[in-house]
Amino acid sequence: MQYSWEEGHALYLVGSEGYECMKESYSSTRVNNTDDIYKQVKTYLTTKQQLKQLECILKKESHQMHANNEEIKRLADDIRKQAEAALVT
Repeated sequence: MQYSWEEGHALYLVGSEGYECMKESYSSTRVNNTDDIYKQVKTYLTTKQQLKQLECILKKESHQMHANNEEIKRLADDIRKQAEAALVT
């Protein structure tokens, strides 16, 4: 048995009757291309950092929204109490 490379897609194990089984699948355009790998890693790390920043912003805004919601409830309750008091007198 020997290996045979089919450009751009896969490495096959070649037997006496041709291609028998696929051993590995990978793209030839990505193999040993350090510039591509560097760009992909840089993009990944940048995206990961941006996601962390967005997560922090989202948490802050969520807490602020919760505080605003509580304030609205309190104000609505105060208005309701004032309206009830006005009707009673």
